[in-house]
Amino acid sequence: MSQPLVLYDLAGSTPLKAWNIHTWKARLALNIKGVSYKTIWLEYPDIADLCKKISAGPNGTRGGQPLYTVPILQDPNTGTVVVDSFKIAEYLDAKYPNTPRLIPDGTKAFQAMFRDVFEEKVTWSMMEVVAGKLVTQLPPRSETYWRAGIEGFVGKKAEEIAPEGPLKDAAWKKVVDTLGAVQGWASQNEKGAFIMGDKVSFADLAVMGPLMWLKAVEGVESKEWKELVKINDGRWGRLVEAFAPVQVAQHPDLDTFKQERTSPFALRAYFQSSMSQALLLYDIPGTASAAKAWSPNVWKARFGLNIKSIPYKTVWVEYPDIEHVCKTIGAEPTGTRFGKPVYTLPVIQDPNTGAVVADSFKIAAYLDATYPNTISLFPDETKVFQTMFLQTFEDNVIWAILQLVARPMMNQLLPRSLVYWRDGAEKAFGKKVEELAPEGPERDALWKKVVDSLGAAHKWASENPAGVFMMGDRVSFADIVIAAELQWLKTMNGTESMEWKEILEIDDGRWARLFEVFIKWERVDE
Repeated sequence: MSQPLVLYDLAGSTPLKAWNIHTWKARLALNIKGVSYKTIWLEYPDIADLCKKISAGPNGTRGGQPLYTVPILQDPNTGTVVVDSFKIAEYLDAKYPNTPRLIPDGTKAFQAMFRDVFEEKVTWSMMEVVAGKLVTQLPPRSETYWRAGIEGFVGKKAEEIAPEGPLKDAAWKKVVDTLGAVQGWASQNEKGAFIMGDKVSFADLAVMGPLMWLKAVEGVESKEWKELVKINDGRWGRLVEAFAPVQVAQHPDLDTFKQERTSPFALRAYFQSSMSQALLLYDIPGTASAAKAWSPNVWKARFGLNIKSIPYKTVWVEYPDIEHVCKTIGAEPTGTRFGKPVYTLPVIQDPNTGAVVADSFKIAAYLDATYPNTISLFPDETKVFQTMFLQTFEDNVIWAILQLVARPMMNQLLPRSLVYWRDGAEKAFGKKVEELAPEGPERDALWKKVVDSLGAAHKWASENPAGVFMMGDRVSFADIVIAAELQWLKTMNGTESMEWKEILEIDDGRWARLFEVFIKWERVDE
């Protein structure tokens, strides 16, 4: 590389100068990789003309017109021009493979998912928080241009979007709540300040972009910044500290930016199990022998055991007996309802270790840790992304599918289980099971929610060009989550149902191909 790369950024009027949420992601990427570059500072009105001049394409449309944005990276050594921070990170990974990878192999779909979900929840709320001060930190031409756009969109002055008081507090609470959700996901990794534990990735840049925006505009003495570095057990303070060496306008000396390379799961790989006895999987029986296993949550555990080829046998438990069985074998409750502990299946019991584990996610983590020589369900420190996918996908899908399958479910449950399940479902929904998802607009809306969620998963998975799985050619827990929910729909509504036939056709046939692969893991022992 004979010439430094060129990063196009929006200039601020403060000493830090770099403030833009999206360009900070590209800047941090360059700094982490130690790639030499220089910044060309732009003002808002000049972006479109510059992009056309250097052949940087639009990054979307607005009002039917092409939208030109920063960051833009120009590589004079290859003649390449790249727009969008995620695409810039991809380019840098490909062009400079001996530098720290920002999108580790197989994680592209998860990185894209994290970016989309996090930015959707944070970007607008953070804009509301900083809007009043941002206008004071832009050069005059940029301020005029930015005001016209934002004030035309929201119908009020920038200073009135979220002034000090309840409006700003409400916007800030949304930011804090989202960071709290990320903390919940990130806590799945036992080591390191990063989303992938001790390995930095683009997901960390997605978080750092808004944080650097807040720092640049509101300042380190603001109440928001002081709160930020303390909340969630100080996670964001530690992340900011870890990124301190690369929070500069040009590439730094990276000697101080070190990453631990030892995975906590790699340390467990030294444990080898003798596994002399089959594990026990506790499941809820259906009435049909061909569809005795129907529960989507238990299917996640069953798929996991089958993928890993771990010997097990099923213990069938009816709904009214679950709590008693769980207490008898020492299974912990998986939550609370009305202040009382709730016991659910799946549960696995491992006679080789004495462990009893409830909850499909925890079961998968246990199997990975205890039987490391089997296929990993959380490969390459992706546990945080898998957690995030589970919650994001199921929040949109599980209640919709439950209503869609509720009526046929009554034909699949044994009499005692049916009485118990009907009582719980009707209390939860406030209506008779027969009244759930009636044919017409209500049912169509529920089905659209399922289809839209699958469409989002397809979009993320398409980031990996090879293979049918979320990680391309590597199966992981995220695929199990999708397969289990669809298995539930298939079992209850049948393969001749309108919904199942549509599942096999949508998203370029992705889910049909996924099920072709999962057929070999549909084993149910008797």
